[in-house]
Amino acid sequence: MNLTLNVLLPADRTKLGRFSLIDGSGQQLLGDCPVLGKADNAMALEHKNAERDPMKPFGDTPLGVYVCVVIPASPNQHSYGPNRRLLLVPKSGPCVVAEDPPACRRGIEWHGGGLNSAFGYWGGLRPTDGCLRSHDEDIARILAFYDQNQPAEFLANITEAG
Repeated sequence: MNLTLNVLLPADRTKLGRFSLIDGSGQQLLGDCPVLGKADNAMALEHKNAERDPMKPFGDTPLGVYVCVVIPASPNQHSYGPNRRLLLVPKSGPCVVAEDPPACRRGIEWHGGGLNSAFGYWGGLRPTDGCLRSHDEDIARILAFYDQNQPAEFLANITEAG
């Protein structure tokens, strides 16, 4: 069985996106879950990407299709949460271009992490260095479906709403 995470990010990345998890038969396993694909303004500025261009390092998460590789949990639970993480390996679309020089956008992940009440309009989700962030509980639910199904192919399809 295959699994696909369909992610719809707003063109205005200061707003929350949504994701759903679909199995190979098209059945929705998880739906309408929040996800943030916004880079941290200060980190982007520090790395000469004040506009948070997804095609440059420390920008917002690039669009495209990724292969999801489950990797171990990080000891830094505040930044990444208690769960294993998804390493997003570019497969097609703009994310492939962003991975190539000169941008060399590598190591993009989908993870959880500690919430910050100052970001209540994002459900407490904090911006990242260019990754996707979801609530720890949603990451755990994605991983439970992964463990239960052991998919032959596990993809994330990240698109943008107008």
